Amino acid sequence: MASVKFYLDTRSVPPDVPAPLKIMITHNRTTALHSVDIRLLPSQWDGAAGCVTEHPQRMFLNAHLFRMRSDWEIAMLRLADSGEMRRACSAAALRDMLLQTLYPEKYGSRNLFLDRYKAFTESRATPGTRRTYAGTIPRIEAYDPMIGTRTFE
Repeated sequence: MASVKFYLDTRSVPPDVPAPLKIMITHNRTTALHSVDIRLLPSQWDGAAGCVTEHPQRMFLNAHLFRMRSDWEIAMLRLADSGEMRRACSAAALRDMLLQTLYPEKYGSRNLFLDRYKAFTESRATPGTRRTYAGTIPRIEAYDPMIGTRTFE
């Protein structure tokens, strides 16, 4: 069974700088992280208990984290009950399924090839690169008229 816990990611942060707090999914002996948009100093985080300490808003943050963890665990149980969790062979795949379940407006269509290709195209910094990728879309559609329904499964 998969598990959910919080992890303060201090790997790439200098000392005395707030580090990002992430939710860690463990599934089939693999792990995947997702940022929860909270930054804390290492002295403000108790990793063993998984809660915020010595922070001015620790009560609010702990309540928010408790609810978030509960939401993720409930979504994971629903996926397990429906049998969809068997499709997730890694923690990253399970994380993506949970994100699509919990935040459909933001992550709902991320599994479609064309949507991911367009998002990748828009993420390119150079206008010439964006034009090249955008110009490739009609060629892909001409090659495969069903490309709008193709997924990464």
